Amino acid sequence: MKFVAFLLPLLLCVSGTQTDTPKRYITTEKVEVFAAPNEDAKVISKIPANTILEPVGSDGPAHAGYFKVRYKNKEGWVFKIFVRRYMEPPAPDLDFRCAGYKIIGGTYRSYFAVFNDGMRDYSGPITMRLYKGDKRLLEKTVDFSSPPIEAGEGGPFYLDSTEPADRWEFITRAGKFEGQIGRLIETIP
Repeated sequence: MKFVAFLLPLLLCVSGTQTDTPKRYITTEKVEVFAAPNEDAKVISKIPANTILEPVGSDGPAHAGYFKVRYKNKEGWVFKIFVRRYMEPPAPDLDFRCAGYKIIGGTYRSYFAVFNDGMRDYSGPITMRLYKGDKRLLEKTVDFSSPPIEAGEGGPFYLDSTEPADRWEFITRAGKFEGQIGRLIETIP
């Protein structure tokens, strides 16, 4: 794996969200839309095969295997097994995650990972920002033109700040990703 020098091991990740260009899916067959995220719920609609969808809600432990969609002005839950990722041209598909932070001396070290789940390498700048409320604590831009983040690759990294951050934002050619800083992992005097 080719990556920049500030990488280090990462153990636990929590996903962030992409805000500008949402992931899209295509139905692989005719699917039912449920009123709740389980197969015993009322069927409120049916979606034909080869229909492109954008999730309007996230899944989580309570909704394992489902995501919320809007189809013909109705919102409901679709079982993920009947859809696959839809990408118009083959492209990079970055996913950023945050594992929390450590306090090392007086430095707040936030741990992250980036993964390229797409079909093409990501080449270009990524601007990384840490915030405490509306106050920007850190901004750093790294150019991934040479080497790029290869398709199917990625890795961990960290960002240091002098104050504790509560949220993060990464801006790429594909859009903006944002999320909350995870939990305190440990304090090292």
